[in-house]
Amino acid sequence: LRGSWSLKIDQQNIRASWAYLLCGMLRAEPSIIAWSGVGVAKNHPLCGDTQLGEYYQRALATEVGSRHDFSASAWTPQLVLVQVGANDFFTAMPPPSKETFVAAYVALLTLIRSKRPAPCVLVCCLSRLDTPSIMKAGWRRGDSEGALQSSVGAAIAQYVRETGDDLVHLITAEEADLAWPDDGGVIEHWNVTGQAKYARNVRDTMERDGILRKLGWDHAD
Repeated sequence: LRGSWSLKIDQQNIRASWAYLLCGMLRAEPSIIAWSGVGVAKNHPLCGDTQLGEYYQRALATEVGSRHDFSASAWTPQLVLVQVGANDFFTAMPPPSKETFVAAYVALLTLIRSKRPAPCVLVCCLSRLDTPSIMKAGWRRGDSEGALQSSVGAAIAQYVRETGDDLVHLITAEEADLAWPDDGGVIEHWNVTGQAKYARNVRDTMERDGILRKLGWDHAD
C-alpha cells in the first residue's frame, strides 16, 4: 500500500511495458497510448470519466484537413493492438451492462479504423488478470472472466457485421505463465518480468494465428 501511494512518474518506464517490448521483438516502431484505470465504457472510480477513445483522439495530435493530420497521412502503422475492458468489468462500480460495453467497444474500433485505414490490421487482446483484487472481484468464479471475453467477442462480431472489415482479430494470450507476486509490480500491475512474459505470449499467439504472416513479418526474437 505504501508503494502504491508513493509511486512517482520518474519510477515509470514505458520501455518496460509489454507493448514496447513486443515492438522490439517484431522490430517495429512503437506508438503507445495507455492510461491505467481507464475503460472503454466505464473507468476505475479514481480515474475520472474520460474513456480510452477520447485519450486516443487527443494523442493523435491532428489538425483535421491540414497537412498536419497525423492520423491519416504522416504515419501509417501496419498493426494496432487494443487492450481495454478489464477496468470496465473488474474495477468500475457498478460495471456497465454488456450492451453499453459492446456499443462503446464498437465505437472505439470504428474510431481507430477511421484513423488507421486498411490494410492496417487491428488485434484485440485479452490478457491475464489474476492479480489479488481482480481475483477477489470475481475472476475465480469464472463469470467475470466470461463476461469480459464474451463482451469483447460480441463487440468484434457486431463491428464486423456492420462494416465488413475482415482485418480485425481477437486473441486470448492466456499461456504467459504469469504468477503473482513473482511477476507482480505495484498497484496490481505486472512487473518487468511479467510484462516480458506477456509480450512473448502475444507475439507467439499472433504467429500461431497467422497474423504475423498476414503482415508479411517473420518471427523475431
